[in-house]
Amino acid sequence: MSKPKLPSVETQTVAFIEAVRAGSRFRNSWIKFRGFEVYLRYAQTYKSGEMELGETLVIANIMVPGRYQNRGWFMHYCELCSGLVDDAVVIECVENPHLYASLLRKEAFIETKEAEFVLPKRHQRTGSGIIIKPRPIR
Repeated sequence: MSKPKLPSVETQTVAFIEAVRAGSRFRNSWIKFRGFEVYLRYAQTYKSGEMELGETLVIANIMVPGRYQNRGWFMHYCELCSGLVDDAVVIECVENPHLYASLLRKEAFIETKEAEFVLPKRHQRTGSGIIIKPRPIR
């Protein structure tokens, strides 16, 4: 018997984090619903550039249907993801030039290495001892 399909990418993301915390051996997952596709990885610790992070959700790949692009869906999804983990959300390998430019403009996102951005939940200390204070997404 297969599991019932949950009604949204957001709901499936919450279920994925709950399953990982409950002991699921799977630490990565493709989440798909009505044209949305997200590949997530969960890590209890994660290093991005000079930042050493605790509990992190990595958005490794994402496809957003055209009618939802440039309307704020992705930023709201990142905020949801940030609320689900203790430390940070990482957006890996940003290849879309429009998304890349948008993330550079958002003060809450920190580019830690080429095309990789971190949305920290709280003050982060880099390997060099610099404290980074994230600002809310606008």
